[in-house]
Amino acid sequence: MNSTPHTPPDPSLQAALRAAEELLDTLPWGVLVVDEQRIVQRVNPLAARWCGTVPDALLGRALAEADLSPVVLTTLLQLLEPGAEAPREVWLPQSEQWIALSSTRRSAGWVIHGQDITPQKRREQQYQALAENTPDVLTRWGPDLRLRYANAAFADKTGVPLAELRGRTNREMGQPEAIAGPYMAALQRVFDTGQPQEHFNSFPTPHGEVYYSRLVPELRDGQVETVLGIARDITELKQAEAVVLRRVAAADAFRLQLADALGPLADPAAIQEAATRLTRQHFGADHCYYCELADGQGLIRHDAAADGRPSLAGTYALADFALLRAAIEAGQPLVVADVRTAQDVDEGQRQLCLRLQLLSYLNVPVLQNGQPAGVFSLMQSGPRQWTPDEVSLAWEVAERTWAAVERTRAEEALARSEEKYRTLFETMDQGYCLMELVLGERGQVVDIIYRDVNAAFEQQVGFGNVVGKRASEVFPRIEQQWVEGLTRVQQTGVPERVEGYNADAKQWFTVQYSRGGGPGSPFVAAVFTDITARKQQEQQQAFLLRFSDTLRAEMSAPNVADRALEMLGKQLRLDRCYIGLYDLAQDRGLFPHQVGNHRIPSLPAEVRLSDFPDALRVASDRTLRIDDLAHTAGLSDTDRQNLGALGLRALVAATLRRGDAGPQWAIVALSAEVRHWTPGEVALLEEATERTWAALERARADEALRESEARFRAVANLVPDLLWRSTPDSDTTWYNQRWYEYTGQTPAEAARYGWTDALHPDDRAESSHRYHTAVVSGQPLVQEYRIRSAQGEYRWFQVQALPLLSEHGTVTAWYGAATDIHARKLAEQDVRHTEERHRAELEQQVAARTRELQQNRRLLQAVFDASPTAIVVMRLLHDAAGQAEDFEILIFNAFNQQVVGRDDLVGQRFTALFPQTVPHGILARLLHVATTGEPADFEQWYEGEGMQHWFRHIMVRQDGLLVLTSEVITARKTAEQERARTLRLLEQAEAVAGLGSWDYDLLSQEFRWSDGLYQLFGLPLGQPVRPNIYLDYVVDEDRVRAEDLVHRVQTGDGSFEDTLRLRVDGQVKTVRIKSVVLHNAAGQPVRVLGVDLDLSELQRLEADNLRLRLTQQQALFEAVQAAQETERRRMAESLHNGIGQILFATKLRLDQLHAPVLHTLPTLVAARHEADQLLNEAIRQTRVLSHELVPLTLEQFGLPVALRDIGRKMSTPHLRFTCHVLLDEEASALSPTLQLALYRMAQELALNISKHAQGATEANLELETMPGWVLLRAEDNGPGFGAKTTAAGLGLRSIRDRVALLGGQLETGSVPAGGAFVRIRIPLPNPSTS
Repeated sequence: MNSTPHTPPDPSLQAALRAAEELLDTLPWGVLVVDEQRIVQRVNPLAARWCGTVPDALLGRALAEADLSPVVLTTLLQLLEPGAEAPREVWLPQSEQWIALSSTRRSAGWVIHGQDITPQKRREQQYQALAENTPDVLTRWGPDLRLRYANAAFADKTGVPLAELRGRTNREMGQPEAIAGPYMAALQRVFDTGQPQEHFNSFPTPHGEVYYSRLVPELRDGQVETVLGIARDITELKQAEAVVLRRVAAADAFRLQLADALGPLADPAAIQEAATRLTRQHFGADHCYYCELADGQGLIRHDAAADGRPSLAGTYALADFALLRAAIEAGQPLVVADVRTAQDVDEGQRQLCLRLQLLSYLNVPVLQNGQPAGVFSLMQSGPRQWTPDEVSLAWEVAERTWAAVERTRAEEALARSEEKYRTLFETMDQGYCLMELVLGERGQVVDIIYRDVNAAFEQQVGFGNVVGKRASEVFPRIEQQWVEGLTRVQQTGVPERVEGYNADAKQWFTVQYSRGGGPGSPFVAAVFTDITARKQQEQQQAFLLRFSDTLRAEMSAPNVADRALEMLGKQLRLDRCYIGLYDLAQDRGLFPHQVGNHRIPSLPAEVRLSDFPDALRVASDRTLRIDDLAHTAGLSDTDRQNLGALGLRALVAATLRRGDAGPQWAIVALSAEVRHWTPGEVALLEEATERTWAALERARADEALRESEARFRAVANLVPDLLWRSTPDSDTTWYNQRWYEYTGQTPAEAARYGWTDALHPDDRAESSHRYHTAVVSGQPLVQEYRIRSAQGEYRWFQVQALPLLSEHGTVTAWYGAATDIHARKLAEQDVRHTEERHRAELEQQVAARTRELQQNRRLLQAVFDASPTAIVVMRLLHDAAGQAEDFEILIFNAFNQQVVGRDDLVGQRFTALFPQTVPHGILARLLHVATTGEPADFEQWYEGEGMQHWFRHIMVRQDGLLVLTSEVITARKTAEQERARTLRLLEQAEAVAGLGSWDYDLLSQEFRWSDGLYQLFGLPLGQPVRPNIYLDYVVDEDRVRAEDLVHRVQTGDGSFEDTLRLRVDGQVKTVRIKSVVLHNAAGQPVRVLGVDLDLSELQRLEADNLRLRLTQQQALFEAVQAAQETERRRMAESLHNGIGQILFATKLRLDQLHAPVLHTLPTLVAARHEADQLLNEAIRQTRVLSHELVPLTLEQFGLPVALRDIGRKMSTPHLRFTCHVLLDEEASALSPTLQLALYRMAQELALNISKHAQGATEANLELETMPGWVLLRAEDNGPGFGAKTTAAGLGLRSIRDRVALLGGQLETGSVPAGGAFVRIRIPLPNPSTS
């Protein structure tokens, strides 16, 4: 049985587990944890409630056996199947909820998450209701191209009940093949490609409409599951497109006329006159002019005025036109339909226009480098609604005219710059030529004609006069690489750099080719540079590297010298090359090495230096260079005569000098003919001379080293000692002859560690150990042991080993010597025998004292034996070299005997009794304490000598002895391991729940984190942390709450729960933090436990879900609104062409009645008059209603004009409507769909005011955009919203529905002073993501 006492779990761990369980219970979603056997391990109350039970009824039970509703049980089991991680939606009738269930596979089972999606499902039902009531035709088709769903509009348009249409293809519905075939082909393309399709085709219905269809794929798991079709009537749109095309054709004709007129003109004034005249005629305007802006003035040089109109040419101060100047500086056109009513016109400009009888104008700014340079203006004597197309065309004309003016100015500047270019062309250092390529049948370059060159061309290639000549004449051996490069550049037009050698010029060039002209042009320009010097330098450097490598491989100095001269002679193409030695004292020059050919005969072995006085003088100071012996200045006749006698005409002598000692050594290069040595060749010879000298010195040093080693071996074999040499890792590589003679070993037997075989068996292990210890430490070694002779006799030797150190202090080799001390050892034995006799007498005297000490020792032993820990007192033992190596046990207590199972410990070596202490490192720590005096206290698992325990060891040196105390702590360690396993379970729970835990000790101020928390913050495990680490990561908006949280953690001021946003690795994480305070028996807080839950992924999923729903909601809103507008257009057409025509015809027929009785009876006259009034009013209202249903003003002039039009139309003599529009340039542009929605809401608000604001005299509509929002406000000074009008009517409800679908907000209220207001706030998309 295990007698280890039970250790209760750590209260802090229990508290952390309870906190984690509490957090799991409070999560806003259901969590169910199932193991590999599908047994329920964890379940929070929300998940149990959805399952229709309580947590205890599920915990520990197999999921398949749980008492759950069939639909929930089936769904949960399906989520445990492989590949079934996709979310599944389940309806819970008992709680009337929709939940989305999904599973995550873990190493130990599954985690099933559930989320309440009832609000989303309800919104989907709302969208379904909208789809069923939209006038657009909505359909859904399966992969077999059969109808799966259609809304009521589909049945209404086809005149066939939906029940008869579902499950059929277009053909099976009776559609003609000309319609059904293309439509089904478009459907198939969506299924095949997964991309939306737009399909224009006839859609015959009982009413004869023509529809446009958009087919959109609906995906599931990345595959197209169904296709959604939206069909919309586009008949009116096509008609409008025809009108636009006619306008575009007229505008294109005008552009062509303008381009033809401006093309040949080169005078800026003529260009402006032609442009303004043609533009005025095309637009039918009264005036057209350019106003140039400079120094706060506007200058009109020419005004293309209509016949009979006064010219507006002149200078105008811009300070008088602030609004005009602001529009120009903003780069926006200024459009005024009627200066008498326009609000954005300067009063001074209004009066000027009225004085000149000009009522409307269009001003377009002309920009240069982003700044206004002028204004292009069209003016009309009467009111005019300038269309957006006219504004765009005027802007285009302004830009084209300005471009033409700039072109003429640029051409003038180009002419001036050509002269500067020619100067640069003729003065640049690089060669330049323009070549016309002669091409073959296959487009390849077969020859070149030089058309232009600069002055540097001749300097680079060495000759000129090449213009008009062919390359085959100038460079008859032109290399293929140049031709291939020209061919590529001429064919592709891509510039290319080519580098190569030209044999005709004997030079290296780098050339940049560029094609002149467009594709097919035969002209290519070349800019080139002579790089011959660089190439020669590179070749010489490569030779010097090969030169050094070759000399390094030669072993003897003569071979080095001969090989160097051979390579130099070949590289420099020399007739002879030699090494010269200067012996100034003997007046002689020696030539020990030379190579050459027959053109210069071999040189004599030596010459007199005095025969070459000037040559010697130059060589003593610098390198001697002679290009032509007969004409080189600075040489005496004696020099020329004696040098010529050697058979040479040119030479270079690279001399090595040693300070003031004069020249010492030289390599001389000879030529039998006159030769102009290049600087590169001279430099090469000088560098080769230096390298040859270094190689010769190395070879001589190696030879001296070999001779030294030979002498060392001779001396080593003469001494009587045994000598050897080892590598740094003690591998013996050499013995002297005396070793082999004494031991009788062969070299093979003594190699490596064979020397240990000759040692006495009793000395072998200890001696080998000390030697290896010395090798590891790098310290000299002196020891004594016995070595066997060839006759089998063992003799004592004193052995010394000494390391040989490098200049860096590392061991490069070991040298050892063994000296025979056998005679000395015998004498020492005699002395020892004498000492033993004296020791016996002394021991008798000590015996009595020993008995007394034994009594004291027994008393001490009794004390030791009473201790519950093992206590050992030991004495340190040293080896022959004085190194600490082991311990001798002097005293031990009874507990040791129980643990070890032995009682014969005294006098034993510690490692003999406990050999496993060496590999466990215990001996090393004991030796460290004994030698340094530093105590040690550590815990360690020990397995050996029949023991398997955890021990706590305490080591202390006392009075030269070592006291070792060892306490068995296995039981405590087992409990700690159990707590560690519990902690790992907690960490696994943290991983499952996505949280981390922490523990703060208020007394020690130690802050401990779980692994999960380190992962949450992205920090290395074990990094020290403090509570205020939250302040390093928290975002600025949450800092105050974070500071309060840190304060409560550090003070233990009550439990808390809060949410912070932390910025980790560039991402913002939302973390829920909950803590619990633990108190001691006195009720004082001692610890704070907490958990941090990362809610970021949950928030991201919720945001993605919301974004998806909003996108679908927006798409549906746009489809519904578009369908409504289509229906309004149809209704407007029906009102205008149907009911309106009938009413008008009725009025005509009534006017044609001339019965006399109608004029004789007053009652009939009044009835006839009343009927006329009723018909006129019906016709008027029909026309107004048809125009209100189709917002033509919005489509043609934009939202601001359309809103002002609403105010104008809704104004009456008793109610004045005003409209204000403020559009922020930094805000996103309003989409056409949003503009239409705003227009309809403004229309409805204005209608509500006119109907319900009884007694109101003023009303106001305001539209304002700002970054992120668009605001629509309606106010009046009527009675306001009373108690009876607070409930929204049909109009206000429709506005509220539109605002909700757009994700906006609607606010209504009354003004205390009188009046009502409606405020609408709708979000705009971010411009950066639009």
